[in-house]
Amino acid sequence: HPAGMGIGLGSASSSGVQGLQPVTEPAGSFQEKTIPDILQTWADGLVKNVNLFDKLGLIVSQWDEYMVLCGDKIVQLDADVHKFEKQKLELESKLSSIEAQQGELRNALQSINADFDKVHVDRPMTQPDIERQMTFEMAAN
Repeated sequence: HPAGMGIGLGSASSSGVQGLQPVTEPAGSFQEKTIPDILQTWADGLVKNVNLFDKLGLIVSQWDEYMVLCGDKIVQLDADVHKFEKQKLELESKLSSIEAQQGELRNALQSINADFDKVHVDRPMTQPDIERQMTFEMAAN
């Protein structure tokens, strides 16, 4: 956020509000001054208030720019969130499809294994089958 600004108007707000009080002179003090002195006092007060107004205007302008920038970031984050949610749904759909295919493959493999076991049980093992089986068992261990 802009320098010197907090969540409110920052530290400038408390001094700024006090500084916005009109410059007034007690009625008795005007009796001893000339018109040019009175005008000078009012001009000095006006300059002081104009400077304060300019300073606070700059702070408000910086705050406004910061708010617009944050708003743009929020809009971009919202767009990103929607994009990621869409991608997530697509990935979940693809994952479900893959899981379904895995189930089909598992069922097909179980059927093939069952058929193999039937064929294998019905036929006695030959010497090459026994050697192959021993090799597989040795490799597994």
